Amino acid sequence: MSMFFGRQASGQYKESPNGDGDIAVVDMDSVWGPELLTEFRQRHPGKPIIALSVMEEHMEGVQVLRKPVRCQPLLDALDGCRRNLGARFMAPRAEQPIVVPAAISKPAPIANPMPPAPAPAPAPITTAEMPRPRKVPKLGGFDRVRTKISQAEELSIRQSHECCGAPGNSALDESDPRTFYQPAELLQGVVARALRDADREKMPVRLQLTGGKTLSVLPRSKVIATDVSDNMLRSLSIVRRDAAGVWGEMLAIPEFHLSYADGQTMTSIDQVMWKLALWSARGRVPAGTRLDEVVHLKRWPNLTRLLTVPQFARIAALWLHQDVSLRDTSRVLGMESRFVGAFYSACLALDLVASTRPQTVELVEQPKPSAKRGLLGRILRHLSGR
Repeated sequence: MSMFFGRQASGQYKESPNGDGDIAVVDMDSVWGPELLTEFRQRHPGKPIIALSVMEEHMEGVQVLRKPVRCQPLLDALDGCRRNLGARFMAPRAEQPIVVPAAISKPAPIANPMPPAPAPAPAPITTAEMPRPRKVPKLGGFDRVRTKISQAEELSIRQSHECCGAPGNSALDESDPRTFYQPAELLQGVVARALRDADREKMPVRLQLTGGKTLSVLPRSKVIATDVSDNMLRSLSIVRRDAAGVWGEMLAIPEFHLSYADGQTMTSIDQVMWKLALWSARGRVPAGTRLDEVVHLKRWPNLTRLLTVPQFARIAALWLHQDVSLRDTSRVLGMESRFVGAFYSACLALDLVASTRPQTVELVEQPKPSAKRGLLGRILRHLSGR
């Protein structure tokens, strides 16, 4: 309605912000429509009302327009209400008094009026340049930059929650069950087993997911073809495999038939397994992980192509150059343990890390020479002149 009064009815009708207009236009299909109509009748009895509704309703004293309402019928209804409103509230015309003609007499002489005073001289026209208003710099660009920064920060926070769990989690502790998770019971374990079967049989493996979606492993191309979005894949990654209803089948067909299927997205196996590990772990480590073992990074992960957070690069640099355990990594880097657990789980899914027990240095005491000297020793020392 605001657009209607601002364009089509501009200059003829004006929208009243406080609801005290002369004509009421009420949407009867809205939640508060009937109550607004009753309230307007009580506050302004006798004023015209136009009701808009999809139903053919008949209300006393109300003009009903059936939806969809076009501009011209609504303008005609408003014009009719305005005419009725003017006739209804117009003040009655006062009766004209009866004028009795007076006796004809000679008109009085008209005195000569005084000449008007001369008008003041007009002000001289100056040609001096008027001062121009000072231009105020627009801050729209800065506002847009701040908006972009806030959006990027919000995206980074949301992504860290999805990949590394909620902040404030407890430190990595073997006695805390929240430290570990079971990859074999989740979609991550199902896809990992499908990868092993596809590599062993040299044949594609297709996984049937909920909603008729599929996820196909192509071992020769080293890609995964799927029609599942990341949002759905993230939701399935935290559900147990028995509840998700996932089952697989071996396909004895060429890979290119699956590669060019309609609606299939081709993604590298490493990218899919990395995402599944992050979404499944959410800051935890696989069950059976020894937290005191030293972690070695076999090779640097391609973080430019993988789902990542800024903390992962610091962890990778530490593990590549120093011998540090999982438990000590968060303490050395001064970060939450959820980032350490998430990065370790993702690297383990791609076979990028190895763990070894810390080596203990044992000092072996050298045996002291015996005080007893044998016969052969005395002969040798005598021959050598000692």
